[in-house]
Amino acid sequence: MKIQNNILANRGSWLHHLLFAFFALVLTLPYVSCGGNESGNDKELKRAVKEMAKVCPLQMGDFMSIENMEYAHNTLTITYGIAAGLMNFDSLRANEAALRKNILIGFANQQNESFRKIIDAVIRAKADMMLVFIDGKGASFEFFITAEELKSNRPGTDADPEVLLKTMLDNLRLQIPIDMGNGLVIKDVLLDENRCIYIYDCDESVIDIDRLNANIPEIKRYIIENFSDNNAAQELSRVIKATNRNLDYKYVGASSGKTVVVSIGPEEFN
Repeated sequence: MKIQNNILANRGSWLHHLLFAFFALVLTLPYVSCGGNESGNDKELKRAVKEMAKVCPLQMGDFMSIENMEYAHNTLTITYGIAAGLMNFDSLRANEAALRKNILIGFANQQNESFRKIIDAVIRAKADMMLVFIDGKGASFEFFITAEELKSNRPGTDADPEVLLKTMLDNLRLQIPIDMGNGLVIKDVLLDENRCIYIYDCDESVIDIDRLNANIPEIKRYIIENFSDNNAAQELSRVIKATNRNLDYKYVGASSGKTVVVSIGPEEFN
């Protein structure tokens, strides 16, 4: 059963990364001091990017990394390495308008200090931003954000974690259903007044639902431990705590219809 628990916990971590693929990696940039406020001055941005490039490639958990950062031709380009199969690039391209809206809402409602500082530096330089995602099979997806879009969605002091969480879930829904492998498929993600609920279909030839139900405390412990191991999951827990919701994983047996719910309260996150 321990092996099965590890599968569920580790695959659960993929969900956290999927949810934050266009947020956590950017929003958990290494801290860099960006001073000055002269409009159009890109010296501070060049200095910040040079400092951050020194630590690349930078692992952001088990499945993602910041591979490179560069500032050229008035554009900040951040290149991310993504585990093969982690993101559905075709679906993202097909829903780019919705994705753009969600990303910009997420930008405007962020309170991560490193993120705010680097975005402020980009805005003062009147620069554009390019996010490049490359998976383990060589597939890629590029997302371009103009200087005007950044300026219009500058992170504010009145950032709303409720808006941010809803926007992140909207981004995840653009890729559902998601086959996580090892008998798990993400079928839906729901949000109500008290809970954020991830719903998985389980292939019962791989996952024994009854044994899963008998080992909920152990699975819960694995999931919580995973949160402490990567920045993306920590960012998710911060938003969940800020909205005072439980985080529920609902596993549904594909053949039996039996359900198992692993629920984590906001007070259980570090």
